Amino acid sequence: MSNQDTLCPKCGSQDWQPTVILKRQFKLWWVLFGGWIPAFFYGASRKEQVRCAQCETIYQRRSGFSKVALVIFIFLILLILMSVAAAFLG
Repeated sequence: MSNQDTLCPKCGSQDWQPTVILKRQFKLWWVLFGGWIPAFFYGASRKEQVRCAQCETIYQRRSGFSKVALVIFIFLILLILMSVAAAFLG
């Protein structure tokens, strides 16, 4: 993966500091639709908000874990959709 998403969009610096800790969002419909595992990976795949250490610009970036969680989340959604389609088609 490219390291482009860690660069400041304004000045291009790689120095950043975390601004706030984003709360994990609990979505009841994710739990009802697919269970706890997709709900966990949905929350873990969110971007984190950081501030550039040089120009003070606030932007979002993906952490290493959030990239992995996003891939697993998409895989689980596709797996659930395929099982639903197989049940309806037959």
